[in-house]
Amino acid sequence: MGPSDRNAAMTEPQNIPRQPVPQQGLRRPGVLVVLILGMLLVVANMGPQQFIAQVGEYAIRIHNAVFDIRHSVMYLFFWGCGLLAISCLMRRRFVLALFLILLALVSPITYLSDIILYAGSDSLFEADNFALRDFIFYMGTVYQSIDKDKYIFHVFRHTFETVFIFIIFIAILKKYTKDRRIVIARVFMWLGIMLVVYSSVRFHLDTAFAITAAQEAKKKMVENFNNKMHPIDFPANHPILVVYIGEATTCMNWSLYGYTRKTTPLLDAIREQEENLLVFRNVLSTHTHTTPSLLEALSFPADAEIANLPIQERKRISLVDVLSESGIPCTLFSTQLKDGTWNLGAKTIFRMAATHYAEKTSFYDASLLDDAYLRPGLLESLKRPDPGAIFLHSTAGHGPYLDLIPESYHAPVDDLVGKSTEKAILGIASEKDSLDAYDSAMRYVDACIADAIRTVQADERPIVFVYFSDHGESPFTGRAHDSTRFIHDMTRIPFLIYFNKAARAAAPDTFEKYRGYANGGAVATLAQLPGTIVDLLGGMPPSALVMGAPDPSAKRPVMVRQVAAKDGGKERPFSYVSLSGDDGLDERLFRDVTDEATSIFNLSLEMRPGGRPLCYHAANSFAKAVRGAAITNCLEFDLALQADGGFEVVHPPHPPVGLKPETIYRIAEKGDLHLWLDVKGVAKGGDCERLRRHLAEHGPRPEKTLVELPSDLDATDASLGACVRGMRDAGYSVSYYIPTEMGEDCAAGKKERCAALRDRVVGIASWGVFSDISFDHGIVEAVAAIPEARGLRWNTWGLTPKTLRSLPPGEDFNFVILKSKADPNSRRD
Repeated sequence: MGPSDRNAAMTEPQNIPRQPVPQQGLRRPGVLVVLILGMLLVVANMGPQQFIAQVGEYAIRIHNAVFDIRHSVMYLFFWGCGLLAISCLMRRRFVLALFLILLALVSPITYLSDIILYAGSDSLFEADNFALRDFIFYMGTVYQSIDKDKYIFHVFRHTFETVFIFIIFIAILKKYTKDRRIVIARVFMWLGIMLVVYSSVRFHLDTAFAITAAQEAKKKMVENFNNKMHPIDFPANHPILVVYIGEATTCMNWSLYGYTRKTTPLLDAIREQEENLLVFRNVLSTHTHTTPSLLEALSFPADAEIANLPIQERKRISLVDVLSESGIPCTLFSTQLKDGTWNLGAKTIFRMAATHYAEKTSFYDASLLDDAYLRPGLLESLKRPDPGAIFLHSTAGHGPYLDLIPESYHAPVDDLVGKSTEKAILGIASEKDSLDAYDSAMRYVDACIADAIRTVQADERPIVFVYFSDHGESPFTGRAHDSTRFIHDMTRIPFLIYFNKAARAAAPDTFEKYRGYANGGAVATLAQLPGTIVDLLGGMPPSALVMGAPDPSAKRPVMVRQVAAKDGGKERPFSYVSLSGDDGLDERLFRDVTDEATSIFNLSLEMRPGGRPLCYHAANSFAKAVRGAAITNCLEFDLALQADGGFEVVHPPHPPVGLKPETIYRIAEKGDLHLWLDVKGVAKGGDCERLRRHLAEHGPRPEKTLVELPSDLDATDASLGACVRGMRDAGYSVSYYIPTEMGEDCAAGKKERCAALRDRVVGIASWGVFSDISFDHGIVEAVAAIPEARGLRWNTWGLTPKTLRSLPPGEDFNFVILKSKADPNSRRD
């Protein structure tokens, strides 16, 4: 065929009928098989009950998506990116598909949505003229506090949802389209674009509206401080007052409060050398952010206000205004930023004071740190004939922790963190270097406070020094002090009062009163600070409630916030953290966000006079043990015998992570705590003897320790019985662990298991070497049915503060373990 023939053939009409091409789409039976198999795998993996619960969760999510789409913006964004990625893959645009997949994966999904939805005006105040370093530090805390396992689970779950939508659309479009691949790709492309655009626009609109509302709240807050109070009569010989305001400082990381790392050596020495330093132990800030906390800490109520509303909703009177109008001049020296968040406090609280700020830009100037600015300000003020009240506002303690302290303090306090694994120190949390940095900052804060106290100490005039922090910090969890991720550490603050010799001699009764309050350990909040300052100056405070005074009204909710989100379809504008467990607030308006640790703290203080050990469960990391020591009077941890004959803090069969029990013993000793040792791997006399020697050499005080031995003991081993009796004679409470499965089978009506349980308990009681038995609270009725069990002390676990309060009178326990599953420093070995 020549060229002309080929050209003719190319232009010749093609009338030959084409054979139908088999379609490559998914067949309906294939889709059903895939869905059924997938469902069976999910049910097998999760269990029927959890699967039903998960289906219910999806139903609720769909309901919320229909009736309140704001809760779904991040889901929609993820789904949109996923569908766009599928569309690109079908069109063979692999690079763009990869980009969209990565965009979906790095999006915080529901987490960022929660931050915006539950961020109230208090959190958004922090976004006003913030420093760039603050923002970078904050984003680092967001990353640190994300549960990586939970994040991966969400990614897989949302990916499954996207694929499920993909399969449903294929099944629908297959029947009605001819060129299925192109049509499906276009449908997914437009659907994905709509989802991404809608979710992005809605997210930014919600953010803009929230910030606008925060600005309006600021204006209202300033207006609420335009009130007056009658001047207070102060004696002519009133002491000079120095108020040192700390920044982001938690007492949990101060050795002065029992922390095992030496972070406050100078304050420790001052306390050992003289009695004039009063340390208050159970003080909480009323918020986790500077502005709302200090606005309440440094003001009085203007009328019979409703104290359960956020500070911006209440009419207040500045403490500084009252002091100034009463003839006491006030001066402020601050290393905080002059512009931005704290400037709101300066305009309201210190408008009648002489204010002095370190000159610096929004990027912190390392040459203007606390010691370089606050100390000269204090010395300058004390040279005046009438210093009045001097306020020093620190910056050290805020993140980034090392950026706001001199380089000479950058070295770690000790080698504990450096030589230990991440799991041993922080459990499932991460960034142990951040803990080292924070503790170094605390050592610098200690030096600054001690220097101020020495200055006051050397003055011959009566001076009363008060130190407190605006709020706490959570370096163990990496959450800093973000109120949207509240945890107990963020409100636990140090509070100190120091009388120099002249002040103590001039007002001995006042000193003795506050020494009694400090030793009493009553719960106090910074809402009691204004009355305390007036009282220390010799005036009559508007309220008799002062710091440390045992007054039930002091236990009102803390950190009442105004939030933007709906909760379960309800418009509940306020959230709160309870200090009583029963505040009687209207559930239609208030949402209780009290964290697990604060609930245990409340119960521990409530029951502390009785002395019952309330143990923090599974304190198997350094951080969790420290946090547990700050909220209750007992720690429980796993103590496992190792192949080399030593002991590790670990729950077999998981491998050890290098945490020695001596670390937990030191924490217990510093806090005067009880201990529940859940011993593993000790079944014979030789193993028990190793345990006995270990306790004798390293262990805590026997009278405060419960040693729980496992249920697989060899009762025929005479040396084992002698060892157990020896520990009991040494003063330890030695408990036998009753297997939970045996008790559950008995409770389920299996008579042979009830007989076996009775034989086990009778055998332990008749052996005569154990002082106690311990068991899951779920089998308490099965144990109580055995009369011989009453001859031993009982110990139990699996309780919450609510269930412990409701125990019947007959259930009298020696040691009790409270649940602590929500602790971010738990271990998942």
